[in-house]
Amino acid sequence: MKWDRGDKLVAEKMDVDYTKLVFDTIESRDRSSVLYAMHLFDLIKQDKLTPEVRKLISYKAGERKVSSLGGLFESGETTLVPETDDMLSEEVLGKEVQEIMSLDVYQEVMKGYIDKVLVDETGDTETSKMEVAKAIGLMESHSPLAQKLEELLEDESPEVSKYAIESAARLKRREHVPGLIYKLPNPLTREDACTALEKYGEKIVGTLSDYLGDSDEDVGLRKEVASVLARIPTHDSADFLAWELAEDNEDMDPELIDALDRIRSGKPDIQVQEEIIKIKIFKEIKKYYQILIKFYDAKSKAKKVKMSEQLSENLVASLMNIFKLLGLIYSHEDIFRAYQNIRTATKDSVDYALELLDNILPKEIRDIVFPLIEDLPLEERVKRCRILLKAFPKM
Repeated sequence: MKWDRGDKLVAEKMDVDYTKLVFDTIESRDRSSVLYAMHLFDLIKQDKLTPEVRKLISYKAGERKVSSLGGLFESGETTLVPETDDMLSEEVLGKEVQEIMSLDVYQEVMKGYIDKVLVDETGDTETSKMEVAKAIGLMESHSPLAQKLEELLEDESPEVSKYAIESAARLKRREHVPGLIYKLPNPLTREDACTALEKYGEKIVGTLSDYLGDSDEDVGLRKEVASVLARIPTHDSADFLAWELAEDNEDMDPELIDALDRIRSGKPDIQVQEEIIKIKIFKEIKKYYQILIKFYDAKSKAKKVKMSEQLSENLVASLMNIFKLLGLIYSHEDIFRAYQNIRTATKDSVDYALELLDNILPKEIRDIVFPLIEDLPLEERVKRCRILLKAFPKM
């Protein structure tokens, strides 16, 4: 089991939003001409319709579907989508969309159309709802039509939800935050919702913390909220996560520890509450000791065989949590390096890790961590664990 921040590497090397927009643009061609036009407009607004991207999306993809919303985006005989893919007019496209969408009269027309789409129960409105959700995101955040996103966020279609989530992220209206949070448990909408909430930034950290600490909420949702807080690396985020960690909810602990580790790995200057983390380190080490002792004390051979199947996995997971916790209050870089050398598991690498930790950790921590790492026979390791457990502080 590796302790590696792949999320950090991806964020550093790839513009995920841009890549997603390009692929969504290509995909939208098969849905409707209006969705395609709005995606192109999006690229133009962001000054990202480069020659390379233009070439990529300009290949013929067969006849595009006609959209019911298309009429609303047409002015006379000029449409927003050029007749030929080889002559995409950025100036015409951008100007017409911007002008049309800013008109009060058009907002009124759109309101009537949106109301009609939302009450339609024929079951054949998915594309229309996708278009509406995308269009709202291209409007100003103060547009009254933005209120319609709440209903679109609740739509059962993952595709409609995806567009509604993206638009909510653009408008950043506070009333959409609960709807986005409740999209987190669904694997089909989780990443989009997480990204959208991240874009709200620190102004919603308090709201997120309310959901994180609400024991009446589903544990799965609270775990995802912890992940969102990790993407908003502030002192407040770290404090709320640490306070929740102090509640000793075993179901939540791995996600809370990982969230704090993500903050610390990205922002080493953020200080995590040391007293809370130290107590948790002692508890995690105690848990490691108890797993080992329970296995050693098992009398039945059959029971021991059954326990051994999970032993390695449990010990590795526990050790990784211990080192993530250590990295929250001591040098994250050095702790990470020590852990990687322990996992390499050669004599030289483990010796190097022990030397590194000897220089980093205070004696009270060092004395209880080293028995987890040193090359000892199982009997000797268990014996030392028993002795150390007797001296553990009451918590």
